[in-house]
Amino acid sequence: MRHAGVDESVTGAGTAAESSTYTAGGKAFLFLAPQGANYELRLKLGASKAEASRLASKTPDRFAIGATGWAKVTFPRTDPGPRPILERWIDESHALFVPANSKATGPSKVKAPMVKAPSAAAAKKAKPAARAKR
Repeated sequence: MRHAGVDESVTGAGTAAESSTYTAGGKAFLFLAPQGANYELRLKLGASKAEASRLASKTPDRFAIGATGWAKVTFPRTDPGPRPILERWIDESHALFVPANSKATGPSKVKAPMVKAPSAAAAKKAKPAARAKR
């Protein structure tokens, strides 16, 4: 994978739903699974949804697009698939989860502590901080 900060894992290991899952910033943006003699690739699209819809209407056995933008591309294991389209769509899916201008590959794993703001009554009762002497 040419994108920095991408992790690959296997989901559904040993089941019919087993797939290679590619994540960035803790979010899955690409799934690739063997399905009999084919590969099935699933990824999220934004700007290319209309293109995917046109391809799905022409070749529904190879392309499908859902209402939320998740697309499915099916191609034979012996055929690399529509490589220029796949590369562009993979880039797009990755960018939807990790914007290009982001220095990090995703959100920090460290959560900020929750701080409860004082109530108005508690704020009135609080003594002002002492001024430092000069």
